[in-house]
Amino acid sequence: MPAALTTPPRRRRRIVIGAAFGAITLGILAAAYLLTPEPDYPDVSSHFKTCLLTSANSTDADLVWRGVQASIGAAPINAQKLVVPGDAAGEAGPYFAGLIASQCRLIVADGTNLFTDFQAVASANPATKFVNVGTPVTLPNVRNIPYPATEPKRITDEVLAAQRAGN
Repeated sequence: MPAALTTPPRRRRRIVIGAAFGAITLGILAAAYLLTPEPDYPDVSSHFKTCLLTSANSTDADLVWRGVQASIGAAPINAQKLVVPGDAAGEAGPYFAGLIASQCRLIVADGTNLFTDFQAVASANPATKFVNVGTPVTLPNVRNIPYPATEPKRITDEVLAAQRAGN
């Protein structure tokens, strides 16, 4: 005789009720999953991208970064901060190249020891806009802010101006 027929009626009823309960639970979970809308994430890939490159020994990096961050609330801007470790004198070239390769449309450079690399990169990349905090550089794609940058608003204004210009 098959085992299903030899199972006592009470036990069969518990098995059927358990299976029905499991099927209903799975149905409710599947319906909840299928009916939950996907979150609507904003597409920020088209926002103007500005990047701050600073050296580890910069004394005003926090003020400059505060100025960059303030621009984010005023316009569709993505911001990134990169700190060159150590002294950075003569070692920042690869960091600048990385920011240019990652499509930074405005690069804010802060740190007097970035000057040599900054000047070389800015002159080799005329399509990229730069804000230089420190020793002035006379290139058409560079805006200069004297060191030290004591007013974050000045940085914010430069970032917003570059964003409005569309670079």
